[in-house]
Amino acid sequence: MKQDDRPRTTSCNPIDNRRYLDSGSSSGKSATGRKNIKGQDSCGHKEATGLTNNKLYIQMRNTLSVATWNVQGLKTHTGKLAIIEKELSRYKIDIAGLSETHWIGQGFFKTSLNNYVYFSSADQQNYTGVAVIVSEKLQKYVLDFKAISDRIMALKLNARPNPINIVQVYAPTAASSDVDIDHFYHDVRSSLQNILNKELTIVTGDFNAKIGDTTDNEHIKTIVGKYGIGVRNERGERLLDFAIENNLTIMNTTFQYHIRRLYTWNSPGALFCTIVGIEIKHNCTIDKNNYYEKICQEIEFHAFTNQPGDLFKKIKYLTREFKPKTWAIEDDRGQLKTEINEIVERWRTYCGTLYKEKDPQPSSSFHSDIINEEPDILRSEIEAAIKNLKHHKAPGPDYITAEMLQASGDFGVDILHKLCNMIWHTHHWPSDWTDCSIITIHKKGSPAKCDNFRTIALISHASKILLHIINERLKPYIQP
Repeated sequence: MKQDDRPRTTSCNPIDNRRYLDSGSSSGKSATGRKNIKGQDSCGHKEATGLTNNKLYIQMRNTLSVATWNVQGLKTHTGKLAIIEKELSRYKIDIAGLSETHWIGQGFFKTSLNNYVYFSSADQQNYTGVAVIVSEKLQKYVLDFKAISDRIMALKLNARPNPINIVQVYAPTAASSDVDIDHFYHDVRSSLQNILNKELTIVTGDFNAKIGDTTDNEHIKTIVGKYGIGVRNERGERLLDFAIENNLTIMNTTFQYHIRRLYTWNSPGALFCTIVGIEIKHNCTIDKNNYYEKICQEIEFHAFTNQPGDLFKKIKYLTREFKPKTWAIEDDRGQLKTEINEIVERWRTYCGTLYKEKDPQPSSSFHSDIINEEPDILRSEIEAAIKNLKHHKAPGPDYITAEMLQASGDFGVDILHKLCNMIWHTHHWPSDWTDCSIITIHKKGSPAKCDNFRTIALISHASKILLHIINERLKPYIQP
């Protein structure tokens, strides 16, 4: 059994799995514990349109379960993320904020259970870090992701009548200085100020504060309920002032439960939990080692049986580094864009500039003695073009691979022969053949700059057949 805390990425686009606001009344805030390119004509001009999800909304009348969890480290605990996901699934949690992840960097990835994890941490080893797990069914509603600091991040989801903002935080502990506390609350306050008042805001996370007994706080009943427990500490006073200032409601004080269900923190030194934890870690480590040992045995087998393709594939799998996908991108003025519409527009502009003919050649005075039109496309030309298509290449927007065309036999050749001759006579290409998908692959440098990505255009393999034929017919005229 493999338990992998860092599932492999699939593409550079957060809403792509190919590579393997309405007006409304003001709402309150609460605090709880393949980009598509169209228009590829014969001159090579491309117009980016992009993929948006503005038409998808979370209906506010539906129940949305949001939770938060201080996980006390995920980086060095094999299988812990998978265990957390299964617990969230068991309790039917749609969105979960995680505190104290101990991860490094910022980005997002898709897990082995098809959930999406957005995280924000420091660039070096630390004991902070926040993350938000979004269930598979809600991923399509994500509009914006901001990695603000190693203690604060924000996620926006498209909802009706107004968007939902999830702000996940992890406050400094009691051992931190007042300067760190002031800096933390200043950043949280700035994040909330950037959210429109009509949008619903849910602040989740670990504030490392104790609100205490709230039975005497009837004068601020819109801020706290009457079911707090314990004695309020200094950090609790600071959190209460912050909630009053920003019109936030501390939700875990508004529900009446048995006192054992009101505690949101347990000492990590409990004997039974410690024993179980050690056993789970030990078993996960054994499973992980056995998994990699099996891969090493497969590598030795491929080397012995002279299978270089599978050999290097598995070696690359073992030696590759985990690189989370990034979300934000800079525009041409260096300003960071985080919303999907802005990101798509930036890539549309960039690709339009990238593929634009910079120095058009002046029309030449070429004169040809040939006055007859080119003959119709021969069936033998179609067969040769299909045969020359390369294998193991990603398909275009029609999802038809070269192997599928080559396996179509005489029936496929007849259809393509008729279609290519129709295009030859009408001079009109089918719209499916003029569309392509742009895949972006990060090369080096900052992932927030478009120039640091390599763009790959995926066009229809069927259109390549006609392009190959035209290319072959032009060779006698352009070659010396």
